[in-house]
Amino acid sequence: MGPCDPEYQGTLAPPVEVLALCPRTRHAGHSEVGPQKGMGTMSETVTRWSVEIFLSEVDGRSHAHARLLSGLEPPLAATGDATLSEHDELDVPEIGFELATARALRSLADKLLTIGNEDVADLSG
Repeated sequence: MGPCDPEYQGTLAPPVEVLALCPRTRHAGHSEVGPQKGMGTMSETVTRWSVEIFLSEVDGRSHAHARLLSGLEPPLAATGDATLSEHDELDVPEIGFELATARALRSLADKLLTIGNEDVADLSG
């Protein structure tokens, strides 16, 4: 049962963007929208991917490990780091976490773009 099902009892409300894609007919595991006027036989599939981010901080060094959970094994992963400068007057771990997370997500996005581009090239011949 997914977020498009009327009886959905998930612990978190699905994002508005997901609900906007929910069709009138529902199928287990994914949702499809049948042919629409002017759309031929096109159908729409809604799939959920998640990103897990694990954070650590030791002596002014912040580390983030991001994993894309898309159902494929092993998950695509990337890391990012941030280091407290010797000129910083305060050690605020949250700032290091923000920077490390942004760097991990940027690296993860770059990896995903590379994989997608390679897949397109492989299919194009």
